[in-house]
Amino acid sequence: MQEHDLLSLKQPSATRWLSLERAVKGIRANWVALVLELQEEEADKDCPVAKGIRKRLQTLMFPALTHLLTDVLAVVNRMNLTFQKEDVNISSIQPVVNMTLASLEDLMNGPGETETTFNEALQDGKFCGITLTQADAQTFSRVRTDYIAEVTKSIKKRFPSEHVGIIADLDTVINASRYPGADSALKSYGLEALERVCDHYGSQRDAAAPLVQKERMLRDFLPVKRVLAGSGNPSFRESCRLLITSLGEMFPDYKTLAEVALVIPVSSVAAERGFSLQNNIKTATRSRLSEAKTQRLMTIASAAISLDAFDYTQASTQFKSMRPRRKV
Repeated sequence: MQEHDLLSLKQPSATRWLSLERAVKGIRANWVALVLELQEEEADKDCPVAKGIRKRLQTLMFPALTHLLTDVLAVVNRMNLTFQKEDVNISSIQPVVNMTLASLEDLMNGPGETETTFNEALQDGKFCGITLTQADAQTFSRVRTDYIAEVTKSIKKRFPSEHVGIIADLDTVINASRYPGADSALKSYGLEALERVCDHYGSQRDAAAPLVQKERMLRDFLPVKRVLAGSGNPSFRESCRLLITSLGEMFPDYKTLAEVALVIPVSSVAAERGFSLQNNIKTATRSRLSEAKTQRLMTIASAAISLDAFDYTQASTQFKSMRPRRKV
């Protein structure tokens, strides 16, 4: 029926972009088989449900949107997969977000690869030999534009440009792997980014005191760059570790910046792991677990050590010291 292999149909999740892409790919690959199967159900069993679904599948809007979704979800999921890596840091945010927005802009201006394949295969109102109904190309064009615009708007709302810009400046200031090699270039490197960082973290916001002292930061910037460059231009995380541990007393403002940079939630690994852990613990047969007990069990499961490494003597001593007991 088609040159590529059929795929199994997947159940999409309302909150999972990756599952939605897999579901769309399955529908797109099996579209001809689905229409033929529904036609058979309709003819042999006079099934009204099959007839209704088959009519929806045979409209121009359905396969056209399926191919559009394939292109859009591929772009969005590329960004999602980047932020699901455990070792991702703040230096990845701006380039990945900018790449995603640029790719969506390209799709807004013209069809993507999958949608182009659909347009080429659409001949005289037929797709893969099946006649499409309600072939209103203008309606699809309007829906297409609105959908891509809404996805773009959501990404911009999730990653505001002013916040992403400050995060990029923060990476420029403390990520020694980006420092230039020559000392003459090192002197002028990152000065504009430092000014913006100082204005952002060195200003009083509502009742909160400034996190850093701007004058001291400006004075210490060149020594910080020289020390980190002399340490072999370490990576982002290693630069933060050095600023917090070895250089914290010497450069307290940069220690604060490093602490801020490390707690910015870039990766979604911890959240995803927490949801999976909760689902494994609070199952349907243990639905009466209280919130407090569920939290304790999740803490034990996430921070557990192997039985071979567990100190039973220390645990027994601590257990006996918690309150007087008759026997242990």
